[in-house]
Amino acid sequence: MSRITRILDRIDMSTILSQHLTTFYHYEKRKFHQKRKIPFSDKLLFLILPMFFAIVLCLLGLSFDKDYVNISLTCLSIFIGLLFGLLTMVFSMVQENQKIEIEKIPSEEKRRGIARIDLTQHLFINIGFSISLSLLALIVILLTQLHPVVLIEYINCWKYYDYLKNGYLYATNGVSFFLLIEFLLTLMMIMRRFTILFLTQIS
Repeated sequence: MSRITRILDRIDMSTILSQHLTTFYHYEKRKFHQKRKIPFSDKLLFLILPMFFAIVLCLLGLSFDKDYVNISLTCLSIFIGLLFGLLTMVFSMVQENQKIEIEKIPSEEKRRGIARIDLTQHLFINIGFSISLSLLALIVILLTQLHPVVLIEYINCWKYYDYLKNGYLYATNGVSFFLLIEFLLTLMMIMRRFTILFLTQIS
């Protein structure tokens, strides 16, 4: 297992996910009370509701055909390019923040300055997670169109072939819907945080 872990270490996304989850911690509780807990409202919005809507869409019979796949892949590819541009811009902001000497900031502005620095770091993490999420969504959406002819010819005579086929289609389409909804919600959160950062910058 350790050998496999070393092989996959270069593409391990668990660190990105864990860092992304830290951006949901309640700011004051984390900063002043050392409590690292994700609010239930965020769990509801970013986990429970996407799962619910993904299941509902599958039960309604919606699925990815070739047209939907092409549209989804095109949109995701465009967003990936835009997010990489945003990532570069936010990285330069993080570098600028590292030059700030917090001790020299007036006490009445210190808390706002620290919050602005934290928000910039959170934005960088959220954008990195969004890129990873969109890449994963691309792969899973492509899997909805998987049609291995040789394998199908071999197993289509099995008694439970139809159950396997339907289960695979429900799973891949459901996960695709979930990832797309999650991606859109994360994009909305990024836009909101950019707005807050802009307002604190000009205030």
